[in-house]
Amino acid sequence: MPAGNCLGRVPGITDDVDLDLFNGSAWRLRRFAHPRSYFTTSTSGAVAVRGSRWWIGGHLRSSGQALPDRRAYLYRRSVGSSASRAVVSTRTSGTGAFRFVLRPTAAADYRVRFSGDAAVAASWS
Repeated sequence: MPAGNCLGRVPGITDDVDLDLFNGSAWRLRRFAHPRSYFTTSTSGAVAVRGSRWWIGGHLRSSGQALPDRRAYLYRRSVGSSASRAVVSTRTSGTGAFRFVLRPTAAADYRVRFSGDAAVAASWS
């Protein structure tokens, strides 16, 4: 083997393997090295009544594991608009949990965003 290769053992394989070689597509390597994140969300109600307390919350995860201490943003898109904008942010708890509490003043759609980081890809709720 060429110099610089890193040989080692992998469970289930009896011979040495080249640990520097990924035998797959560039897309699969990126996904392996930078797994996707996803939200599980719930709300206090499917419809928020103007001026009433309403919340959206849930968990941020990747590969089934909680993503603690990550910044989550709440985006609002006003009815009739195609653009969304961030209105507030929070950090996830040690269990990946987050919650936004608000009193809507006009009809809008809400989504939660994680912008990603060096370890995990971005996602929308």
